[in-house]
Amino acid sequence: VLWDMRDAVTVYYVGYGISLIALSLALWIFIYFKELRCLRNTIHANLMFTYLLLDITWICTAKLQSSQNYIANRIACFLTIFLTYLMGTNFFWMFVEGLYLFILVVKTFTVDNIKMYVYALIGWESKNVEQDLPKQDTTVEQDPYVRSGRPE
Repeated sequence: VLWDMRDAVTVYYVGYGISLIALSLALWIFIYFKELRCLRNTIHANLMFTYLLLDITWICTAKLQSSQNYIANRIACFLTIFLTYLMGTNFFWMFVEGLYLFILVVKTFTVDNIKMYVYALIGWESKNVEQDLPKQDTTVEQDPYVRSGRPE
């Protein structure tokens, strides 16, 4: 069954909208209830926050890419790079979840636990924007419409 492009876009927007609502509610619960504040839930909240940012960025990028405006296309290019960064942070926060569980199981009775700032450094900084800029820049330069703002 072939879908009409508008139907596919509608499904994307509805799906990302539901995801935004659910993630916002979950983050609100983690922030509002102080009884839930622990290292494990802080790691969960950071993972959910990256998904929330990814959803918002994807929706903005999709809206801007459908525009024929030069400035909107430039912003969409920047948001695409930011989208790549956020996808990387999602995977690194999943890695941090696994690392935390591994340390919890293997090093149960030791005192040398990793602090939250180390987990945050791994989750937010391991996928640095500078790693993606040269790759994104070369693909952007090959597209004449993106480079000049108008077809050549």
